[in-house]
Order: sequence, then structure tokens, then C-alpha cells
Amino acid sequence: MSGTPSQAEVWVELLATSAGGRQCPADLSTGIYRPHLRVGRGEMLGVKFVSGPSKPVAPGETAKATALFLFESGVSYDDLAESATFEIVEGPRVVGHGRVVKVLRMADKS
Repeated sequence: MSGTPSQAEVWVELLATSAGGRQCPADLSTGIYRPHLRVGRGEMLGVKFVSGPSKPVAPGETAKATALFLFESGVSYDDLAESATFEIVEGPRVVGHGRVVKVLRMADKS
């Protein structure tokens, strides 16, 4: 499939640093922040956050953002359905959690 990747509107909460979260804020609006999302004990799903608050989100804060599905052509993102809850994972650490508000499936461009 060679189309525009799908994306999801999500609410996220980054864990406080004292609870094992990140040391610094995450930029959720420019595509720089690329963690994995995991629903239950399922597969690690690579995303990049492409739209969110104008200021980086600090550990312990919540925000609404949009996550683009990076590897959709080779991995099923079906677990990230509306209302699904997920963990935000960086390497071996869970640094936050969230909930899918809406999934935006993009049509194939061919």
C-alpha cells in the first residue's frame, strides 16, 4: 500500500520524572518525537507526533495531539482503535499513557 499514512488524534499524559517518566519535555507538534505506542501487551507501534500544543509537554502534563502511523505498510495498527488506551514507550521504559480519540484512515493515493 503506497498511500498517505493514517493517523490518530490522542490524549496523552506523560509520567512525572519521579514516577519514571522523561527528564525533559516532549515536542508533540513537529514530528521530532517518535516513541512507540503499545496497547496492552501487544506489538510496539512506531509513531511520530505531528500536531499538538505549541509548547513542549513537560513530564506530568497532559495534552491532545496527533500521531502519524510510521510503519503502516508492514505492521497492523488495528489495536489503536477509537477509545483504546495505550502506553507510550521509549526504549525499555514506559514514559506515559494515553487514549485514542479518533482514527483518521487515509485513502491510498494510487
